[in-house]
Amino acid sequence: MNWNDALRYARLIQIAEGVSPKDLYGVIEKDRIYGLGYTYLQGVFGNDFGGDLLVSFGFLAISNSGELVVAIRGTADAVEWLDDARFALIDCPIPNAIGRSEAGFSRIYQTFTADKDWTLVGAIQGFVDNGRARSVTICGHSLGAALSSLLALDVAINTHTHPAVYLIATPNVFDGKAADLYNDVVPATFRIFNQSDPVPKVPASMPPLLGYIAVGQPCELPAPTGGTPFDIFYAHHLTTYLNLITAKLAA
Repeated sequence: MNWNDALRYARLIQIAEGVSPKDLYGVIEKDRIYGLGYTYLQGVFGNDFGGDLLVSFGFLAISNSGELVVAIRGTADAVEWLDDARFALIDCPIPNAIGRSEAGFSRIYQTFTADKDWTLVGAIQGFVDNGRARSVTICGHSLGAALSSLLALDVAINTHTHPAVYLIATPNVFDGKAADLYNDVVPATFRIFNQSDPVPKVPASMPPLLGYIAVGQPCELPAPTGGTPFDIFYAHHLTTYLNLITAKLAA
């Protein structure tokens, strides 16, 4: 894995996190996206916890070379933490998938759309089919990484595209069957975590507890310095990951 690429995608995720979840059509920081070499295309929306209200989860952007990037933010508030923490395994809702996936992440993913008139997978496929997108990269942090893995599996098995995927501090999403399928069809997946972050270790990955299996190629970072002892929020925060990746590149 190229850590310079990882840093760029982490910065795109940071921009996605800077948009209020309740601000569907507000000003996205398009200048910052452009400064990283991408042009904003459209938003990514979903339903975080019950009701019919869509909230902002990120955006699609494209580079001059035709790389389409989907950047998905992490957990924004306590409501989403409740949704994240269901931890029960259900039949994976992605068409043509096998195995099981985490209930809370799966429920949110089933609401994903792009600019209200497109399914997210349909929007991605549209940019590929019209020749504008030559490659697809999907990236996310925390909840966004879990949703990114579901999106990547959906894209890989239901379109003609095989995305590259950068999962930063992702919790586990799939059981063994679904994880095996994922690793088969999305081999260019890089799972980035640091030694002090507990989130990539949950839900439990050892049967007979819950039976979750991590996906992708593990890319480990050292434990962060600073913060307070056992400060899991500090260890898990995207800014901490940005600092750790920057330090790795400078070493």
